[in-house]
Amino acid sequence: MAVGAAGQHGDGGTARSISLQVSTGRPAGFGPRRAGNYYRDQDEYVKLANDSVICVIQIEDVSAAEQIDEIVRVPEIDWIFVGIYDMSGRTEGFFDFNNPKLWKSIRNILDTAKTAGISIGNVLGGVDNIQKTLDLGCQLVVLGEDTIYLKVAADKALKVFREIIKGRK
Repeated sequence: MAVGAAGQHGDGGTARSISLQVSTGRPAGFGPRRAGNYYRDQDEYVKLANDSVICVIQIEDVSAAEQIDEIVRVPEIDWIFVGIYDMSGRTEGFFDFNNPKLWKSIRNILDTAKTAGISIGNVLGGVDNIQKTLDLGCQLVVLGEDTIYLKVAADKALKVFREIIKGRK
């Protein structure tokens, strides 16, 4: 379980650990001085900042999927994101995205979150999976991963470089 992009990692996603992390995950202090107009508007800024933060949990383990009924009752969860890659490794088929056990867990998470009124995040990445992700009811659709985009760009640059230096001595 992960809370936020710069957030916390839990113990695999028990409702208790998620509840503890969510309760401590909301900011309570004062952030950048400029954003608060150099302390002139700090009360307004702190309220806005605290009200603007969303709490996203990422479920990456089948055991958390099995506890989803308890997890969705944790107050202040705004979004649930399914970590399909890590979850696939816990279903006897790392990167086997057709594994029925994996999809049973994913559907359970998505259906339970929808029923609880919690927004759900992408399950499948990549432009080839946009429609399938939307069909699953996800409101957050991830179009790809930074590491893949970096690899593709680096491979392209290296190919161009090799073509240019080919035949040079």
